[in-house]
Amino acid sequence: MKKAIFFGLLGSLLACQHAIDFEEGAVRGNPQFYFTAELGGTPIQLQAGNNNFYLQTSVAQDQRQVYETTAALQPNNCNGCPNSWEFIIRDHAALETQAPMVPDSTFQRKAYPFFRSFGSNLFRLQLQNQSFPGLGNQLIASQWEVRDSSGQLIQSTQAAAPQLLLPAGSYRVRLTSFFTNGCNNSLEKIIQAAPVNTSCTADFHYSLINNNSQVQFNAMGISLQAPYTVQWQINGATYTGVQINLPVSALGTGDVNLVRMRAFNNECSSEVVKQVTHDPAIFCTVNFRVNSNAFNDPLQTGTLRIQYRRADGTLFSSAFGDQQANASFLITDIAEFKNTPQGLPVKQLKGTVQCTLFSADGSEQMEITNGAFNLAFPYKP
Repeated sequence: MKKAIFFGLLGSLLACQHAIDFEEGAVRGNPQFYFTAELGGTPIQLQAGNNNFYLQTSVAQDQRQVYETTAALQPNNCNGCPNSWEFIIRDHAALETQAPMVPDSTFQRKAYPFFRSFGSNLFRLQLQNQSFPGLGNQLIASQWEVRDSSGQLIQSTQAAAPQLLLPAGSYRVRLTSFFTNGCNNSLEKIIQAAPVNTSCTADFHYSLINNNSQVQFNAMGISLQAPYTVQWQINGATYTGVQINLPVSALGTGDVNLVRMRAFNNECSSEVVKQVTHDPAIFCTVNFRVNSNAFNDPLQTGTLRIQYRRADGTLFSSAFGDQQANASFLITDIAEFKNTPQGLPVKQLKGTVQCTLFSADGSEQMEITNGAFNLAFPYKP
């Protein structure tokens, strides 16, 4: 499905027509839709509204039903014009009920990473809530926070089992679970986006036995090659065995305690940490598992592509190579603008950008520095 809105097309098109060609009246002043930057050290300035550049915008869905919003600044109203620029914003947050993309509810002045292919270093992670609701109690809500190694929040959701696409690395995940008895608990883990070694996985579960006077731990799902060792760390003490029974006092005096299990042999080691409790009345414990697998897909969600076609016809794109760590695209302001001649409301977006553009064959590259833009996007209310 593709929906395109063209600004400034009031009647027949002429080469000298402006991209924006309708009166503002008292709604706002007459803004210039522009992109300014230094390209390889040379200043560039493109303006639609007071020169011969056109601003053309469109909203489309790809084969995964993810929305892509495109703004193109072109010297003529054509496809693939020389000396033209395209800004393609891809945002999975635009749900069907918001379609086509509602900028004020999905852009939200946030930074977008650059579109790139991580190849086999891109991983799909599924977070599975394994919190224990306890006796006569139910889990009613989950709050996930995922942060990168610098502490920057990159995902926040209340989904029961969210899935993320992440490059290889370490991430800090915090889960807060809410229960019907009014208690809530949080657990935070450092997780790895890395290949899962299927020959080196383990898990455990626990239960209260003998009228809740003892707690039983059972290792399960161990795929290590024998012989292997299962080791438990509980309240400062170490135990060994696939199954162990302990008096509840061994857990400690707290209502909720951490238990660490490690299964290992000469080739590999797998560690699992969970919250446990010896009080069946509260039984408000939080835990989650992480499943990870390599995922080769350059069509990431929530990304930006910048494409530039030079006057000689050579196409450059930010997606033809890996961006440096200082690459940035940030939406700094969102404002209402006058409706299009077709009656659709319009959002005006301002922001900054710097990145590297690569030719398709990799033989050339140029830097965009001090980039600033002021673009407009129609949307369906």
